[in-house]
Amino acid sequence: MLKERLEEIYEVVSKDEEIRGVCHNGGALLSLLVSALDDAIVEGCITVTDKGGLMPEVRVAMNKSSLIEGAGGPYGSAAALTGVADAILNYGLWSVALVGTPCQMAGYEKMLDVGRGTHNAHNFSSTVRLRIALFCPGAYSYDKLLKEYIEREHGTPISEITKLDIREDGLHVYAGDKELLHAGMNEIEDYKREGCKICADFTGLFSDISVGHIGSPAGKSTVIIHTDSGKEVFERALEWGYIEAKPINKAGADLIHRLQKEKREAGLAEKARRKK
Repeated sequence: MLKERLEEIYEVVSKDEEIRGVCHNGGALLSLLVSALDDAIVEGCITVTDKGGLMPEVRVAMNKSSLIEGAGGPYGSAAALTGVADAILNYGLWSVALVGTPCQMAGYEKMLDVGRGTHNAHNFSSTVRLRIALFCPGAYSYDKLLKEYIEREHGTPISEITKLDIREDGLHVYAGDKELLHAGMNEIEDYKREGCKICADFTGLFSDISVGHIGSPAGKSTVIIHTDSGKEVFERALEWGYIEAKPINKAGADLIHRLQKEKREAGLAEKARRKK
């Protein structure tokens, strides 16, 4: 289980031109994974790719080309933890990196805790050697958000959409580099999944490393180090030239802390309301 409670926050960009070319926000996530693979910290990475129509598919990537091919997957609606069994049973791997949302990191932590008393479950969960969480304001219902709100209400065909990006100022919908729609967070709140409304974790506190773009300039990633093992992976990637990094400025750190606080308070309040 996670014992450390570090919090080192950096503004990061990949030094790999190919990775930057497929990533809109600095490419830190992919470069950290490639570094972990090259350094033999992990044998494979459980990631999510878009299998078409913005629908997710959990995959096990074992090299840089596979990671690049799957870049930009919709993690919020994918069952990333199913990739752990896939990595072991179908790929024969015993050391993997798990990339997912904060709730998936909390689910993994529960697996690890419970698994100590059940041999097989512990073997499965202990295969994960690196946990990377993605900043998450909440996931949204595919049918409601895309089909009802974006396509039916705003007349934007799903077939034209190449990217959905949820930032602190709301939802951004793109076709390539062209923005098709921008909606404030209050406009899409009703389309959030019910489970996400009680979630109190924005950054992924049960992870070794968290990655997002909030708090850093455009074209950069924000990376938060939570554990000693996460710090080791980060520093190796920095040392071997996979990434460039500098400490985030106070305004960026304050924004992240504010969003974490707001999500925690909202999640706890909603949970209390449902118990009444």
